[in-house]
Amino acid sequence: MKARNMSLIPPAASGKDKDKDKDKQISTHVVGARDDAQHNSLFWLWVGTSVALVVFVLLWPHFLPYFRALRRQTRMGIKWYTRVLIKLPLFARAVTAGIIFSCADISAQLLVPNTAYSLKRTLKFGSYGFGFMGPFLHLWYMFMHEYAPGDSFAGSLVKSIFEEVTLEPICIACFLLYDCLLNRKKPHEISARYRESFMSLWKKNAYFWIPGNFLNYYVGTPDFRVIFANCCSFWWNVYFSLQVAQVPNSAISKPLNSRSTT
Repeated sequence: MKARNMSLIPPAASGKDKDKDKDKQISTHVVGARDDAQHNSLFWLWVGTSVALVVFVLLWPHFLPYFRALRRQTRMGIKWYTRVLIKLPLFARAVTAGIIFSCADISAQLLVPNTAYSLKRTLKFGSYGFGFMGPFLHLWYMFMHEYAPGDSFAGSLVKSIFEEVTLEPICIACFLLYDCLLNRKKPHEISARYRESFMSLWKKNAYFWIPGNFLNYYVGTPDFRVIFANCCSFWWNVYFSLQVAQVPNSAISKPLNSRSTT
């Protein structure tokens, strides 16, 4: 009986088992604290949204005249821009592209903390949009409107894929070359820059521009396709400006470095 009773007593926990139990308790406590923090964040987000909505509803009659004036001014601006677009289509689209490229680079620089603003970099982007992308897109969409398939679902999809394998690589390659020439890079440094950045940028470009170009053809009208493309390019160029600016000098100063793995 004594031996049988002894066999029913659980063995003492080893040091490893104690450490596992302790780690499990710590992880459970951490996960619980993280869940509590998430619930608190969601609660205060809901409270803030509700308060903002109530304030907006209560003050809506006071803001209504300002919204009407803003809508009226917006319509007048669109009509004026349309008249300019009809009279000077190439110039209007070039100026629009230059402004959007400049604003995109300013936004990209503001997103990077603890860095000084570079006017030279903004002028570089703006001049590229004004001198190349605006006129080039004007001619490109004239060509696509004349010779490409129609704006049906299938036609828009075909044109968006066609642009991704023809237009987008040209745009990326031209800007990388433009940036290297302005920075007085040597031929082997330009080659290294392409190896470092081109494929990665083209791959991410496809994620953004295939849907964007499809909507441009399927929903948009020929007169406003360059404007729509420039508005979409604002968001792409914010990312593009950040990526181009983040390429380290060491990556383009060694001509025989390994290829980019991204």
